[in-house]
Parts: sequence; C-alpha cells; structure tokens
Amino acid sequence: MGSGLAGPIIIRGAIDEVPEIKAAREIVLAVQDIGLFPSEDDPNVWQYLPVQNAIWQTFGGFVTIFGKRTNLRGGFTTGDYALHYFLLNGEPFFKEEHDYTPGKETEPKGTQLPVQRFTIAPGEVVRFRMLNGATDNMMPIVVDGHDMYLTAMDGVNFPETRVILERQPGDTTEQVLVATGNRTDFLIKGNAKPGIYRIRQLAQSAQFLKSDEKVVAEIEVTGPPKNMAVPTKLPIPSRLYPLIKPEEVKNVRMIEFMTSTPGMINLVTGGDYLVNNAIYNEKEVPVVTHLDDVEEWWIKVGTGHPGGDEGHPFHIHVNSFEVISVDGKPLPPGTIQDTVWVGAGQTVVIRQRYKQHVGKSVFHCHILPHEDTGMMSNFLILPPGEDMTHKH
Repeated sequence: MGSGLAGPIIIRGAIDEVPEIKAAREIVLAVQDIGLFPSEDDPNVWQYLPVQNAIWQTFGGFVTIFGKRTNLRGGFTTGDYALHYFLLNGEPFFKEEHDYTPGKETEPKGTQLPVQRFTIAPGEVVRFRMLNGATDNMMPIVVDGHDMYLTAMDGVNFPETRVILERQPGDTTEQVLVATGNRTDFLIKGNAKPGIYRIRQLAQSAQFLKSDEKVVAEIEVTGPPKNMAVPTKLPIPSRLYPLIKPEEVKNVRMIEFMTSTPGMINLVTGGDYLVNNAIYNEKEVPVVTHLDDVEEWWIKVGTGHPGGDEGHPFHIHVNSFEVISVDGKPLPPGTIQDTVWVGAGQTVVIRQRYKQHVGKSVFHCHILPHEDTGMMSNFLILPPGEDMTHKH
C-alpha cells in the first residue's frame, strides 16, 4: 500500500438510483503516497526496500540497526522519508523532502506540483468520491468557492444531504476531514462565476510530521450554464438502521492509543505504539463479544507518554460504527463510519452492533507504520450464548 498497491472499490446501491445523483457525473479522487530512499546499490535509483531491522532516524537523518548507526541510506520509517510523493489517481501532485536542518527534522520541505484539472459547467452537479489511501497523512479538505454537499462517509450514506458551506478567506476549518483510510462522497454544484477553483488539503500539525497545505486538484468552471438539482433526502442504509438507542448498549469499553519514544517494549524500532498500554500480540484476544451485542467504545489518544502528542485514525474491521461524539461534541445522528480521526488528547465515542460475522478480527491505528509497529489489537465475536470455555 505504501508503494501504491491500493485503490478504491465502488459498490453500487440504492443511493446510486437517487435521480439527482444518477444524473451527476462521477469523479474519483484516490489519494496515495510513495516514500523513497536512495537505493543501496545505485544512488541514482530511489526505492523503498529497507534492510531487515534497519530504522530511519528522523532526528539525525541516518539509519540504525538495533540502535547502532550504519551507512545504509534508508530504513523502516514511521512516516518520514528522504523523498515523499503524494499522488492523485496515480499522478504526483505534491513532493516532500526530508529537512536535515537541526530543529526542522519534522517539517519536510514541500513542493507543490502541477495538478489534474476537472471541468464542470456553472450549475452542473458533480459527484466526487474521495479515498485517502495514503499511509500517514490526515487531510482536512476544502473546495474553494463552493458549498459542499456531503452524502456519505466510508461507503455509508447519510439519511439526508449535509450542506457544508463555502469557506471564507481566513477560515482555517475544513469542510470534511478525511483521515488515512477514510472515504467520503460529496456533491459540488459549479459556481455561477466561471473560473478555476482548488480542492485543497489545509495545512495541519496534528501529527508527528508537519503537513503543508496541498492543492490536490483543480475545478475549472466553464461552458454553457446548467441548472441541476441537489438531493435533500437519501435512502436509509437498511443494514445499519434503526440506529442504536442508548439503552441498547450492553457494554462500554475504553480504548486508548498511546505512543512512547524512546521505546521500552519495541527496542527494534525505538518507539512504542500501543493500544491500552500493550503492543500487538497475535495470540492475545483482549476484547471478546457476541453476535448482535451492542457496545459503546470511548476511544482516546493519550498524551501522558513522551512523544504522545499526535492524533491517530481509529479503524475496525468487520463492522461499521456510529460516531456519537468527538471530544464531547455530538455529531448528527447517522454518522456511520469504519475509520475516525481521534486527535491528541481527544475522546471519540462510538456505538456498534456486531452483525453477521463471527470469529477473530482486529482494530488498529490506520497510520500504517503505527499499525505495523504494534498499534493494533485483536477482538473476537462469538455466536450468541457461547463462551471461551474449551470443550474436550
């Protein structure tokens, strides 16, 4: 995935038959990234093939193995690379280079590259389907000069279109936050004023590495005007409705993402990426539940450990969940996702019902280097009434 081996899968459903959506052109925005180091064999070739146990040290800009400095040019990294490209539909739109200046190591030097341009008519409604398939970059997204008509997150549509107003100059809040692993669907109605408008990721410092503002793509509004409609009501996603009522909650769990540097558990990477103070162990199953059970999870990103000052996207396999609140702020009912951004020091409350599938699965941070380094945990869904007792 870190070298482009990922992409969107589009599954059609009832929302595609909504007349206003059916009439709209569809544009996929698949964002990915590729991190590179000079080859160990040819300095003119850039690749990402780290030697076993080789760790790139962001602070210092060198590579170690078991804590000892080497002459290797690249290694495993938790997000920082000598050269880093962000791509839209396979084409690079932004370049980052590691800054070796002392004190600037977590501020990559960014260069905006030429971007793809999509043409729409004034008054034309276009459906954008966006995937953040990058390994490690939370994206606060804005479409300049346009209201955003948000229809879905993570493949589950809302019961009605949510209107996110155009951002005015000086407003630094996003129209939609697309964390690593998130997908979002939104409609844009071409501005009555012809011109070129940008789809931007706002600058953010919510992670270990500073992320500069990036122009992801451009929209050129041109041609004869149209007067297309935007839907208000959307079909109810029957598999996830009716929504869970508070009194249905059978169990409440606390899930905390933690990081600690230097690491005390994972001495190979030099950093601990933990769930509830534990590194991933494939043989441990700390969460056991049952089919059709309803649970409420309070997901927190702790800041008590050294280095624990960045957010993490929480992702769970098998089932979606409803996001109830973010740091105490209630979200509109029907905000159903399978990945949600949890900022440093924040708590996100979700509710989920375990449907259809039984067996072992995982939840984890969707920053792939964090997941790979241990920020993941198993959970087990049992058939109703079954316990963990071994039968002989």
